[in-house]
Amino acid sequence: MFAINTDGTGFTTLHSFNDYEGAANPWAPLILSRNTLYGTTYNSWSLGTVFALNTDGTGFTVVHEFNGDDGIRPMAGLILSGDTLYGTTSGGGSSNAGVVFKVHIDGTGFYEPPRFQQQRWK
Repeated sequence: MFAINTDGTGFTTLHSFNDYEGAANPWAPLILSRNTLYGTTYNSWSLGTVFALNTDGTGFTVVHEFNGDDGIRPMAGLILSGDTLYGTTSGGGSSNAGVVFKVHIDGTGFYEPPRFQQQRWK
């Protein structure tokens, strides 16, 4: 992740992703709340994460790491309402077709809506 002034000056690397922290390949746009950036990673070797990082590059935290049952590889941006992040995954869940989820910014309260049986029209 990097920061750059709108006039093109002041390029700064804020964070370099790696295998060791369980988060790599940031995919979607970031969102900003106060001095914290929130985003997602789409890992090729794991199932993806939601992360937080301070705007000065400190405090990188994995807010949630997906396990397959609760989703795989978030690819869309997040929405923040109060202290809750909302998002989607591109796979995983009961039908391996993705999930809609919410999680508090401190990593607690992860929730995905109840799973519904897919109904086929005849």
